[in-house]
Amino acid sequence: MVRAADVRSPAPLGHFLREFGQSDRELIENANKEATVGQALMMLNGEQFENLLNPFTVLSRALARAGSPEKAVDTLYLSLLSRKATEEEKKLLGSLIQSGDERGRADALWALLNTKQFLFIQ
Repeated sequence: MVRAADVRSPAPLGHFLREFGQSDRELIENANKEATVGQALMMLNGEQFENLLNPFTVLSRALARAGSPEKAVDTLYLSLLSRKATEEEKKLLGSLIQSGDERGRADALWALLNTKQFLFIQ
């Protein structure tokens, strides 16, 4: 991870920013606002997910501080969707996180990152 000011602009082909619509700056208004297969594959298999799981990220540290599965689910929702989870969402993902290991939190994060709400609305 690097600071935003240190990222080349335009980003190289295959970079997260280019995949999610950054213009190549060859034409005015050349950005892409449509969802693509490449975006879905990057979210499902890309390195961004592994980067978020790094124990030194703000999200990982916040999840580690969450005292209960419900608070962990709220942390995920506030971080990714800017809202608290509904009771149904807490129940659904809370059971996944309740296992207490990092794998449960990682699975909940992966599931939330790959929802239609995160991918196409946010």
